[in-house]
Amino acid sequence: MNAQKSTNPSKSSSARPTGTNKQRTRLILLRIIVIALLAILFLASHFIYSHTFIPAKVLWLWGLLSGIVTLPVYCMKWSTFLHSSSKILNGLFHLLFMSILSSFVLLGINYWGADTSVTHETILKVHAVYIKKQSHHHRGRRTTHTEHFYMVVSNEEGQMKEMYISRKRYNKLAARIHLGNQKVKVNQHKGYFGFMIFSLTPQQ
Repeated sequence: MNAQKSTNPSKSSSARPTGTNKQRTRLILLRIIVIALLAILFLASHFIYSHTFIPAKVLWLWGLLSGIVTLPVYCMKWSTFLHSSSKILNGLFHLLFMSILSSFVLLGINYWGADTSVTHETILKVHAVYIKKQSHHHRGRRTTHTEHFYMVVSNEEGQMKEMYISRKRYNKLAARIHLGNQKVKVNQHKGYFGFMIFSLTPQQ
């Protein structure tokens, strides 16, 4: 009887770490999924924003307002995810999460809900085209460099926009600007919320 009693605690103690490890694994997977989701939403929002004439302050205010309104309800919902009971830490993460999510929702609905039946060509002024270079260092290997091409345009209202372009389009625009032609033709249509969306015509 004594031998049987002595073996029971060892079984229960060996079972507890297994459950704890499963919970940790699930938490790590959840963190990876949430962080990956935020990264995808941020990149998608950046792409849509580069094709939309919308003031940056509108997005900042919209994201901040969305976070503040939902803060009292969802602030401490992140305590398990962050493994912290700090209201400041949970509140800051909630504001970050809601800012990215709400910006994507606003930009996405305006972009994909746009009225594409009415599209007209317009002329934008090109202020500059430039290259951003990024260096990547590899252990035991040579340093590689990545080039990203951008142009800065403005519409008739004077709204400025930085837009990512391809190397081929950059070469064309750079040659035209060098010759004094600082205009580019784009297709433009009205978004769902009224913010204008534009895209370069194929010949540009």
